Amino acid sequence: AAGQTTRELLARVLGASSGEAPHDARAFCRLRLGDELGEEVWPAVALALGWSLPEPLSVTPGALQRGTMLALTEGLRRLSKEGPVALLLDDAHWADDTALDALEYATLNAEGCPLWVMVTAHPRFENVRRTWGSRAQRHDRVVLGPLEEEPAMRLAAELLLPAEYPPAATLKRLSEWAGFNPACLAELARTLKRAGIVRQRPNLGTWYVATAELDRLPPSPAWQWLAVRQLDALQPELASCVRLCSVFGVEFSRAEVERVQDAMERAGIAGTTIDMGVGLSALVEKRVLLRGSGDRYLFQSTTFQDAVYKLLDTAHREKIHRHAFEYWKSRLLAAAKGRAPETTAGEGALAAIERGFTRLARHAGACGEREQAADAYLTLGDSARARHKHVEADQHYTSALGFLEEGDTKRRARAMAGRGKVRYRVHRIREALEDLKAAREQSEALGDDAMRADMLLEEATALDFAGDFAESAIRAEQARPLIEERGDRHLELRLLAALGRSCFRHGKTAEAADLLARAADGAKELNDYETRVIAILLLAPVLVAIGNLDEAESRFEEVLALCTTAEDWLHVSAAYANRAMLWIARKRLEQATDDLRRAIQLAREVGNPRSESNATYNVAEFLHWLGEEEEALILARRVRVLEERFNDRPDAVSSLLLARIQASRSDFDEARRLVEWIAQTCPPDASDPVVEAFFAMLQLVLFDMGEAPSATNPPSIRWDDVVMKASGGSFTEELLEVLYWRSKVAIRCERWEEADSSLKEAQRRLDECPMWRLRFADLMSRSLLRQPTSIAVDSRTVVS
Repeated sequence: AAGQTTRELLARVLGASSGEAPHDARAFCRLRLGDELGEEVWPAVALALGWSLPEPLSVTPGALQRGTMLALTEGLRRLSKEGPVALLLDDAHWADDTALDALEYATLNAEGCPLWVMVTAHPRFENVRRTWGSRAQRHDRVVLGPLEEEPAMRLAAELLLPAEYPPAATLKRLSEWAGFNPACLAELARTLKRAGIVRQRPNLGTWYVATAELDRLPPSPAWQWLAVRQLDALQPELASCVRLCSVFGVEFSRAEVERVQDAMERAGIAGTTIDMGVGLSALVEKRVLLRGSGDRYLFQSTTFQDAVYKLLDTAHREKIHRHAFEYWKSRLLAAAKGRAPETTAGEGALAAIERGFTRLARHAGACGEREQAADAYLTLGDSARARHKHVEADQHYTSALGFLEEGDTKRRARAMAGRGKVRYRVHRIREALEDLKAAREQSEALGDDAMRADMLLEEATALDFAGDFAESAIRAEQARPLIEERGDRHLELRLLAALGRSCFRHGKTAEAADLLARAADGAKELNDYETRVIAILLLAPVLVAIGNLDEAESRFEEVLALCTTAEDWLHVSAAYANRAMLWIARKRLEQATDDLRRAIQLAREVGNPRSESNATYNVAEFLHWLGEEEEALILARRVRVLEERFNDRPDAVSSLLLARIQASRSDFDEARRLVEWIAQTCPPDASDPVVEAFFAMLQLVLFDMGEAPSATNPPSIRWDDVVMKASGGSFTEELLEVLYWRSKVAIRCERWEEADSSLKEAQRRLDECPMWRLRFADLMSRSLLRQPTSIAVDSRTVVS
């Protein structure tokens, strides 16, 4: 089921009622979200809002999460198109992932959507959502510490109005008692006023603070004192009900509280005498609790729940956790034996089991069953990883490590391995490599060669993600003897995929095609989803490179069907990005653009900056080749922003693209600054001849156009060498760009023989790349007329 934050935001943004369905839910969503998206997501919206519908809906947990996220995102954007929208979310550390994903996605470059989002959160928020918000084009992060004493006292004085001239000692004490926390101070002042501490002087009409009453306040933290005041205002039976419910967390079900209460009564442990249904309903009326979907309830204030929980006697609290642990343990054992799990509204069997493991982990950890808690979190981590929920999996593996002893090498290795496998998929590559290395070292201590080989292959993939192809190949070779000795078919296929990837990265396309095809087909026989997908994602572009376009198209269709069925949106994004190469080779440029735009959208949805950067780069370069320089410029700047924020080291590729685009726009000032920056921080080398060729090309262009720095000597490289390097690229477009600039500057400098030779070489290749034809036609005309080119921007666009 959707989280409370998502439900509240979705209802507010769509103008809907939670629990009360419109007459036609499908039509309602189509009207508010557009026909296409509304048709896609209306079942998810209906389930998220708890609408009662004539027929039950079947929606997978992944589809529910993605559908509600897209609906909330589009709803926010449409709302902001009507007028500027400011959204404030307090206590974001309690918000569900779907709501947080939607808020971040809604702020990513939505033209014409003035949307401003501010969230406040406990510092622990950044432990699990470290880069949240940083993909937005504009974002700020402000760390708020406690108030200084003087401003805290000023705030206390304002909050105590209409009391006049409260003593400084009183203001200081209240500030200290609130921990210099403004929210706590405000709540404290309201409660003290209700308690009558701010009083009116008889006959004078002025107000004062009854400081003597403050002397009787307890030494406990202010939040706990406030919680006690709120509990004291309730009937004793309801207060007992609140205390019991606080042990189950912010959100809980009536069924679990009732079962645990029954078990406690049988054990002779004091609980609450009130009927649970009556008690929960009364607490909803008193606004202590909120009613969720089905039999779910949640605390109105997470701070109040936490304060009540901490007020409980430790021993009594542990007894409640113990009974809750036994309850969830028995339910999960029953589910393991084939009994259908109890579900709540809008919840499938898998979601119910995962909720059970989440509850089991919480209660096990709180009653001293550390190993059981760790095992539950490991199970949750593995499940989330299998469903491609990488952020969620990271959180679970981290929780498991918190319960494991240092000497529990086997479980720690499993947790480190799982966390490392998901971290590089959310672009936390350095940390992923640290985890994978630690797991590999632990596997060596255990003598587990299979796990050691597994970790080496995962490190190879993570290093490939980081662009360190040489180290990636080394890890694969290190895994080879371990795998060949074991004869494990799954590991053998993964090794084939890793070796094929290394061949592809080093330009050995024929060898790569053979290795990757064997890996993909073998993985299909063993039903090894991960290996099959990775192998095909690499194989299909290799087939394009060697000219086997029909098989490449078939492979792309195969991998897209696989990943879509598995709701593996990260790899769907990669498949669309890679398939653009096929459409370019087939001269179907519109389809290439469509696929690349889909890739960007999906990468943004899943929150992966690396995938978004790669797809956006490809679209920008493609538009640059089409002559659509203004749109290409916007996207190229986005790529550079992402790389500056998320790359561990500077990279020349995105800056080179931006410089190439600016040179085409005749903005040679920025092109020169970018080339100088590359030369100083990350000069290309021979490991990537095309990147090296573009860098040298720009140096020659700037020099020949008279735009190089005044003290610059002529570049040492010659145009012939640049053309030779570009000839080794995967795309003819890369070579044509070099030939275009060589021809253009040769004509401008009236080096007619060089211009004719370069244009002749380009002419032989233009049939392969019609997008360049008009620009070369202009140069050929000028060459024939012996008319030098100007530096002005050629604003014509090219249509194939």
